[in-house]
Amino acid sequence: MKYHDGNVIDATVERLTIDGCRIDDPRITGVEAVAHGDRLAWRARETILSAGAVHSPAVLLRVGIGPGNELGPLGLPMLADRPTTCRTTPVSTPPFICAPADASGVPIGP
Repeated sequence: MKYHDGNVIDATVERLTIDGCRIDDPRITGVEAVAHGDRLAWRARETILSAGAVHSPAVLLRVGIGPGNELGPLGLPMLADRPTTCRTTPVSTPPFICAPADASGVPIGP
C-alpha cells in the first residue's frame, strides 16, 4: 500500500456509502475504494470528495446524485435531484497544443 502523509495514494473510488438518508438530504458517510489490489473502506462524519473536475461528478452520478431526468434513462437510481451536477466547466483548463517533434523533442515543421 502506498501512503503519503497518512493518505492512501493511487486509489480508485468505487462508490460512496450513504446511510439513513432522506431523498431531499442525502448523507454520505464514507467511501469504498481499491488501491493496489486491496479493497478499502472508510467511514467518517464528513466525507470530502476531491476527484477532479471530471471524476467528482462521475462518482456522484454513480450513487444517484445528479440531474434526475438523466439518471433514470441511464438505469441509475435517483438519490438526490441535483440538476447542476456535471454542468460546469473548469475555469482554468490549460490549452492543449499538439505538434510533431523529433526524438529529442524539437518541433518538426513550420
